[in-house]
Amino acid sequence: MYDTIPTAHDWAATVSRLHLNSMGRSPTGKFGFHVTTHLANVPVNNTWKSSWQALWAQQMESLFGQDEILHGPDDEVTRLKELYLTRAIPRFLAPLEFNGRTIKPCLIHSDLWPGNIKPAAATNELIMFDSCAYWGHNEAAIREYFQHVPMSEPTADFDGRNHVYAMKYYALLSIMYSKDTRFRAIFVKEMRSLVSKAGVGEEANL
Repeated sequence: MYDTIPTAHDWAATVSRLHLNSMGRSPTGKFGFHVTTHLANVPVNNTWKSSWQALWAQQMESLFGQDEILHGPDDEVTRLKELYLTRAIPRFLAPLEFNGRTIKPCLIHSDLWPGNIKPAAATNELIMFDSCAYWGHNEAAIREYFQHVPMSEPTADFDGRNHVYAMKYYALLSIMYSKDTRFRAIFVKEMRSLVSKAGVGEEANL
């Protein structure tokens, strides 16, 4: 493979093909994966779930637990995590599967960054590798992606859903770089912002 960084447009085309070609082909018809996968060295709980909301909550609970082991208990962070799980996730993900709406699981790479997608030397076709794969919601992608695959309804909630999804990576960085307080501070700041966006800021005393 060539050691070059593809454009966002090229990423989007490659990722959309993966999602569209795999959509609705989950071997169980559910969300998740048949084994535990890892983001870097951090395990992710992919136990099969019928609901996308339930799978995302399960994955985040597993990351939150590992985060607490490394950083120790913290009353504010514990409260924020609870609000994320019980209020922010239902607020922004539940509407995807309500009022007749459904999501078809598709295969998600889950750890896509410039080091994990490169053009093949023989064909120049982009190759994705080193994934933390699972069957999930196709929408966790770059904005160029929506030129290829429509945004999920309700579209008005997209920014909130995107923030919910981004918390996985803020949590991951807090775990992987537990000795660097900057990543922990970003994680807490983004959590505060999200639970406020979900309409629970006053309850959280933020």
